[in-house]
Amino acid sequence: MAVKYFDLIDYYKTNFNLFKQLNLSIFDIDNMFFWEREIYIKILVDFNEERAQREREREIQEQWQMKQMTE
Repeated sequence: MAVKYFDLIDYYKTNFNLFKQLNLSIFDIDNMFFWEREIYIKILVDFNEERAQREREREIQEQWQMKQMTE
């Protein structure tokens, strides 16, 4: 039962992210072919990884600037 429960949660979380971040309608998400869904999920994962990387780089840059100001 637990496996199916988490699969269902993951399904809804994925749908929510596709809906919110890629502006896809629930109708479009539900009517995708399997391979289309996989492509959009890959796009979403790549987008989130790139955003996290940019955020890390920005934080490092800010820390470096703060260090330069205190020296």
